[in-house]
Amino acid sequence: MTSLEALRSVFVSTVPCVDTPRCINTRHEAVDCDRCEAICPTGAISRFSVTPRISTEACVTCGACLAVCPSDAIAIPTAMENAPFRALEHLPPGDIGLVCGVHPDPQASAAPAPTVLRHGMCLASLDIGRLIALTEGGSRLVWLDTSGCSTCPIATVRSAIDQAVAAANALASLFGRAPPIATVDNGRVPAERAVVDGSHQGLTRRDLLTAAGLRREAPDTPMTRRRGAVGDRLPIALPRARRRLLDHLDRWGEAPAADSFLSTSGSPFASVVIDDDLCRGCRLCSRFCPTGALNWHSAAGSFTLGFLASLCIDCGICVAACPEDAVGLGEELAAEQLLEREWSVLLTGTLVDCAGCGQPTRGEGEADLCHSCRHGRVGPLLDQAGLMDDLISRTHSLEAK
Repeated sequence: MTSLEALRSVFVSTVPCVDTPRCINTRHEAVDCDRCEAICPTGAISRFSVTPRISTEACVTCGACLAVCPSDAIAIPTAMENAPFRALEHLPPGDIGLVCGVHPDPQASAAPAPTVLRHGMCLASLDIGRLIALTEGGSRLVWLDTSGCSTCPIATVRSAIDQAVAAANALASLFGRAPPIATVDNGRVPAERAVVDGSHQGLTRRDLLTAAGLRREAPDTPMTRRRGAVGDRLPIALPRARRRLLDHLDRWGEAPAADSFLSTSGSPFASVVIDDDLCRGCRLCSRFCPTGALNWHSAAGSFTLGFLASLCIDCGICVAACPEDAVGLGEELAAEQLLEREWSVLLTGTLVDCAGCGQPTRGEGEADLCHSCRHGRVGPLLDQAGLMDDLISRTHSLEAK
């Protein structure tokens, strides 16, 4: 059985770092996201106030937290998690097996493939987009060798591997493709096979990011911002993991069937629904949305709230931000929405001046009150229809980066 100390010596030697401005908890603390903390197999991640901290003593650098973070808030500075993608250039055509960094003998891998690629981290570090990337557009079948997971000291992350594989295959099925990824625990070893070490390619960070198509824009800022007044909306950015995934879906080319649906359970996508009877048109769901998946447009006394599923990272901020409990998440998403590039209409309505404070609110007559006045929150607490002083200070800190 591999020990935790052995994992530390084999896996990437750099402890992941937390990019605090990217963490969705800093955007709205009511979200209470604990995905990184929950997946960590050694208890190395804990939250100080609302943001995660990683213990250098307890972390084994398995990388499981990288795959579950919806906002790219956790990263490994050495970018070694991208090494397998550089190694793809050296692989022959055909199916490949993938083993983790602590596999004792990649040559004897249970994966029924002529080529085995060794990943320097735990297989749980591979998110859905990276798994799909390894299939090179579905042209090859990728076998994840999980034969050692049951005896591994971080065996609890096995469930994350299975969930990522299931989600990637579900997407492939929607696009009319055979499941390109599978896990294998035992099997007959091919007589002849090649083993490629994807964990030590002797590459620079620049080489790795270029090969995987992950070079950041210059300058390297914590967020790609759409500037505007604080009263308009908070800064937005689409995480790199989502950009990678959308790129691969676009390359598949064929659009999903019009009558097909994607279950949002275990998926990185979400379906936002609005309760027409409860919504007061406060805009907070769209203002807090970190990617611009929710879009508010108002003109001539009316408004439209739009939703773009491809940008939604299932962070739940819109649900937490709504003061009227009018926002919810659906159980399935129309597959055709995954490739849409224009916002679909969630809700339309009429805006009137609040009878209490004069701010625009959804309503029909002079007696209508905005959400703040309805709940007795007036005066300074209104602060640009719900954007409080702490959020303004956070935005200023982002602009200063």
